Amino acid sequence: MNQDKSYGNLIDMNYDQIRSTESLRKHPRMQRKERAKIFMPFAALTGYEDAILDEQIIKTTRKSLSEEKKEEINKILITIQESLEKNIQVDVKVIYFSCEYEKYIQIKGKAIKVDSNYNKIVVFSEDNHKSEEKSKYTIEKPSASENIGKEIYFKDIYEIYLE
Repeated sequence: MNQDKSYGNLIDMNYDQIRSTESLRKHPRMQRKERAKIFMPFAALTGYEDAILDEQIIKTTRKSLSEEKKEEINKILITIQESLEKNIQVDVKVIYFSCEYEKYIQIKGKAIKVDSNYNKIVVFSEDNHKSEEKSKYTIEKPSASENIGKEIYFKDIYEIYLE
Protein backbone atom coordinates (compact mmCIF):
# COMPACT_ATOMS: atom_id res chain seq x y z
CA MET A 1 0.00 0.00 0.00
CA ASN A 2 1.40 3.42 -0.96
CA GLN A 3 1.40 5.75 2.08
CA ASP A 4 1.79 9.51 1.92
CA LYS A 5 5.20 10.42 3.42
CA SER A 6 3.85 13.47 5.32
CA TYR A 7 1.49 11.26 7.39
CA GLY A 8 3.60 8.14 7.65
CA ASN A 9 5.11 9.17 10.99
CA LEU A 10 1.64 9.62 12.55
CA ILE A 11 0.60 5.98 12.18
CA ASP A 12 2.70 4.71 15.07
CA MET A 13 2.02 7.72 17.37
CA ASN A 14 -0.40 7.82 20.28
CA TYR A 15 -3.39 10.15 19.90
CA ASP A 16 -2.24 12.38 22.79
CA GLN A 17 1.15 12.83 21.11
CA ILE A 18 -0.51 14.09 17.93
CA ARG A 19 -2.58 16.81 19.60
CA SER A 20 -0.85 19.97 20.74
CA THR A 21 -1.16 21.29 24.30
CA GLU A 22 -3.14 24.23 22.95
CA SER A 23 -5.61 21.86 21.26
CA LEU A 24 -5.95 19.80 24.45
CA ARG A 25 -6.62 22.95 26.47
CA LYS A 26 -9.31 24.26 24.09
CA HIS A 27 -10.89 20.88 23.42
CA PRO A 28 -10.41 18.60 26.44
CA ARG A 29 -11.05 14.91 26.07
CA MET A 30 -14.71 13.99 26.43
CA GLN A 31 -15.72 11.61 29.21
CA ARG A 32 -17.07 8.21 28.11
CA LYS A 33 -20.55 8.91 29.51
CA GLU A 34 -20.79 12.19 27.60
CA ARG A 35 -19.42 10.56 24.48
CA ALA A 36 -22.00 7.76 24.71
CA LYS A 37 -24.83 10.32 24.70
CA ILE A 38 -23.82 11.39 21.21
CA PHE A 39 -24.51 7.93 19.89
CA MET A 40 -27.83 7.38 21.69
CA PRO A 41 -30.58 6.11 19.38
CA PHE A 42 -33.23 8.55 18.23
CA ALA A 43 -36.43 8.32 16.22
CA ALA A 44 -35.48 9.62 12.81
CA LEU A 45 -38.88 8.77 11.40
CA THR A 46 -41.47 9.87 13.93
CA GLY A 47 -44.79 8.22 13.31
CA TYR A 48 -43.25 5.42 11.27
CA GLU A 49 -44.14 2.75 13.86
CA ASP A 50 -47.78 3.94 13.92
CA ALA A 51 -47.96 3.93 10.13
CA ILE A 52 -46.71 0.34 10.02
CA LEU A 53 -49.27 -0.71 12.65
CA ASP A 54 -52.07 1.00 10.70
CA GLU A 55 -51.10 -0.97 7.61
CA GLN A 56 -51.25 -4.23 9.58
CA ILE A 57 -54.82 -3.65 10.78
CA ILE A 58 -57.18 -6.04 9.14
CA LYS A 59 -60.21 -4.28 7.78
CA THR A 60 -63.51 -6.10 8.14
CA THR A 61 -67.01 -5.77 6.82
CA ARG A 62 -70.05 -5.15 8.97
CA LYS A 63 -71.65 -8.36 10.21
CA SER A 64 -75.40 -8.66 9.86
CA LEU A 65 -77.30 -9.32 13.08
CA SER A 66 -80.11 -11.79 13.54
CA GLU A 67 -83.52 -10.52 14.63
CA GLU A 68 -83.00 -12.13 18.06
CA LYS A 69 -79.69 -10.30 18.52
CA LYS A 70 -81.28 -6.99 17.49
CA GLU A 71 -84.08 -7.57 19.98
CA GLU A 72 -81.58 -8.35 22.75
CA ILE A 73 -79.65 -5.15 22.04
CA ASN A 74 -82.94 -3.19 22.00
CA LYS A 75 -83.91 -4.54 25.44
CA ILE A 76 -80.55 -3.57 26.91
CA LEU A 77 -80.83 -0.08 25.41
CA ILE A 78 -84.31 0.32 26.94
CA THR A 79 -82.96 -0.82 30.33
CA ILE A 80 -80.15 1.73 30.09
CA GLN A 81 -82.56 4.50 29.09
CA GLU A 82 -84.89 3.70 32.03
CA SER A 83 -81.93 3.69 34.45
CA LEU A 84 -80.70 7.04 33.14
CA GLU A 85 -84.19 8.55 33.54
CA LYS A 86 -84.01 7.52 37.22
CA ASN A 87 -80.54 9.15 37.48
CA ILE A 88 -78.83 5.79 37.94
CA GLN A 89 -75.35 5.59 36.41
CA VAL A 90 -74.88 2.66 34.07
CA ASP A 91 -71.50 1.16 33.17
CA VAL A 92 -71.50 -0.47 29.74
CA LYS A 93 -69.21 -2.24 27.33
CA VAL A 94 -70.13 -1.72 23.67
CA ILE A 95 -68.65 -3.42 20.64
CA TYR A 96 -69.56 -1.48 17.53
CA PHE A 97 -68.60 -1.23 13.90
CA SER A 98 -66.62 1.88 12.97
CA CYS A 99 -67.22 2.92 9.37
CA GLU A 100 -64.21 5.24 9.59
CA TYR A 101 -61.74 2.47 10.46
CA GLU A 102 -63.71 -0.39 8.85
CA LYS A 103 -63.38 -2.58 11.93
CA TYR A 104 -65.05 -3.41 15.22
CA ILE A 105 -64.12 -1.32 18.24
CA GLN A 106 -64.74 -1.98 21.91
CA ILE A 107 -65.41 0.85 24.34
CA LYS A 108 -66.06 0.63 28.07
CA GLY A 109 -67.49 3.47 30.08
CA LYS A 110 -70.57 5.17 31.49
CA ALA A 111 -73.69 5.51 29.39
CA ILE A 112 -74.59 9.21 29.37
CA LYS A 113 -77.58 9.26 27.06
CA VAL A 114 -79.78 7.00 24.95
CA ASP A 115 -81.24 9.13 22.18
CA SER A 116 -84.20 7.37 20.54
CA ASN A 117 -84.82 10.27 18.15
CA TYR A 118 -81.38 9.97 16.54
CA ASN A 119 -80.96 6.24 17.28
CA LYS A 120 -77.71 6.56 19.18
CA ILE A 121 -76.16 6.01 22.60
CA VAL A 122 -73.50 8.26 24.12
CA VAL A 123 -70.77 6.54 26.16
CA PHE A 124 -68.16 8.42 28.17
CA SER A 125 -64.90 6.54 28.60
CA GLU A 126 -62.38 8.35 30.81
CA ASP A 127 -59.37 6.10 30.49
CA ASN A 128 -60.28 3.44 28.01
CA HIS A 129 -56.73 3.30 26.64
CA LYS A 130 -55.47 1.96 30.00
CA SER A 131 -57.67 -1.12 29.79
CA GLU A 132 -55.78 -4.33 30.52
CA GLU A 133 -58.43 -6.55 28.97
CA LYS A 134 -57.23 -8.51 25.98
CA SER A 135 -59.75 -8.72 23.21
CA LYS A 136 -60.00 -9.60 19.55
CA TYR A 137 -61.53 -6.15 19.18
CA THR A 138 -59.59 -2.90 19.17
CA ILE A 139 -59.64 -0.96 22.43
CA GLU A 140 -60.51 2.59 21.45
CA LYS A 141 -58.44 5.52 22.67
CA PRO A 142 -60.69 8.53 23.22
CA SER A 143 -59.52 11.77 21.63
CA ALA A 144 -59.49 15.17 23.31
CA SER A 145 -62.62 16.17 21.40
CA GLU A 146 -64.56 13.30 22.97
CA ASN A 147 -64.83 14.86 26.45
CA ILE A 148 -68.62 14.67 26.16
CA GLY A 149 -68.60 11.04 25.07
CA LYS A 150 -68.57 8.77 22.08
CA GLU A 151 -71.77 8.71 20.02
CA ILE A 152 -72.57 5.23 18.73
CA TYR A 153 -75.49 4.63 16.38
CA PHE A 154 -77.78 1.71 17.18
CA LYS A 155 -77.21 0.21 13.72
CA ASP A 156 -73.45 0.01 14.43
CA ILE A 157 -73.77 -1.87 17.74
CA TYR A 158 -72.68 -5.48 17.50
CA GLU A 159 -72.80 -6.30 21.22
CA ILE A 160 -73.62 -4.33 24.37
CA TYR A 161 -73.19 -5.42 27.98
CA LEU A 162 -74.17 -3.92 31.30
CA GLU A 163 -71.15 -3.91 33.59
